[in-house]
Amino acid sequence: MQKHKNAYPKKELYNALFIDTMIRLPIRKITAAKADQKSRDVYSYIFGYGSPFSFHTFEIPYVFNNAGTSVMGTILIDVEKDKKIAELMSEAWISFAKTGKPETALTGKWEAYTRESGAVMILDEKSFLTHHHDEALLKLLAPEYEW
Repeated sequence: MQKHKNAYPKKELYNALFIDTMIRLPIRKITAAKADQKSRDVYSYIFGYGSPFSFHTFEIPYVFNNAGTSVMGTILIDVEKDKKIAELMSEAWISFAKTGKPETALTGKWEAYTRESGAVMILDEKSFLTHHHDEALLKLLAPEYEW
């Protein structure tokens, strides 16, 4: 399934299917609806660190700069990499709380999400901004779904 590998090169198919059908579709719908309101900028991210093992809310210990405290972090992930990811997540959330924009020197340029741009930050060891990265996969998995 090439569309899966294009959208999530480090994730196993079963993990990507769960993430996309159970989490990503409704999140994308909410993100688009908030962006349509045009009252504030909307920023979207996918936490990719720990792949193929990361899951919904896996990033929360990192948000609070608690490197090595996640289940996967203490067992499977290099502690130094874990500390860098914790710093990245913590700084992004602090920046968002202070300024309304999560962009930091560690994230690089982070565009606001719009339906047209489909801007999503992939937060990982090498974070990057992408546009409509999983659209083809989502259309394949849920062709009737409206977002």
